[in-house]
Amino acid sequence: MDDTIVFLHSMLGDVSDEQITKDTIFPKYIIADFFTFDFTTHTQNSLMYSDEGTLFNIYCKCTSENQKLFLNTMYYEPIDGGVTGDNNRYKTLAKLIEIRTDALIEISESPAPNIMEFCETKTYTFGEYQVYMISAFTMECRLTKTNIVAWKLRLSAYLYTEIEEENGKLYFGTAAKGGRFYSISLQDGKIIFEYNTGGTTSYVWHQENLLMVDKKGDIILLDSKTGTLIKRYTLRRSDSSKQRLRATPDILVKNDKIYSIAISRENFYEFYAVCVDL
Repeated sequence: MDDTIVFLHSMLGDVSDEQITKDTIFPKYIIADFFTFDFTTHTQNSLMYSDEGTLFNIYCKCTSENQKLFLNTMYYEPIDGGVTGDNNRYKTLAKLIEIRTDALIEISESPAPNIMEFCETKTYTFGEYQVYMISAFTMECRLTKTNIVAWKLRLSAYLYTEIEEENGKLYFGTAAKGGRFYSISLQDGKIIFEYNTGGTTSYVWHQENLLMVDKKGDIILLDSKTGTLIKRYTLRRSDSSKQRLRATPDILVKNDKIYSIAISRENFYEFYAVCVDL
């Protein structure tokens, strides 16, 4: 946002042991951390809700309009109403919030939500080819004009990312059962390469190559033509402890720098915003 990296997250507030009952509602916070590109300046703002509803990140989406950043906490229609507890106790928070460096401001209730479409249920059209999943682990391709099956491919795990096409090659990640990242031929479905990441739920392009997180919790840069590992980025704290960190799948590339969120390998509740030179 402008010249600022924004990290949005949420957490539950504390309630003393003496106040906790079966009907206790814990305060919920939406938090925005703001960093300059070089991480020399950091500020934070937050919003607190007591009983409005629960924030589910799967239903949220950030959008940019007229140089402004907005968080819609119910951009997607909740599955089964978004209720996760008995007696409709936990409902999805439905707010449209403007993210500013000086404040988080509730604009309105969320507009009518959109239907969430999962990648494994989509049909992807690339010219004369249509690609889709016919079962949990089987990908199929048909010719659009004739409806003839061109090829089928058995995957190692569930499809977890969108399918992208570049120069006649399909790229996508699988996860959940020990996944891999794939590059296959659009014409005949033959595997060009498959890289064992342990599960890929997100990846980004950097120039002509691919950035993602592997099973070691490192960020890796793959050659998009061969699947060869170009570089491995092992994250560590910058202080004297040099504690090793585990990257999360969320990666942003800006001005030849990688921005990501990492988790302490020693304490799951320690989160870090990290910046790495490419």
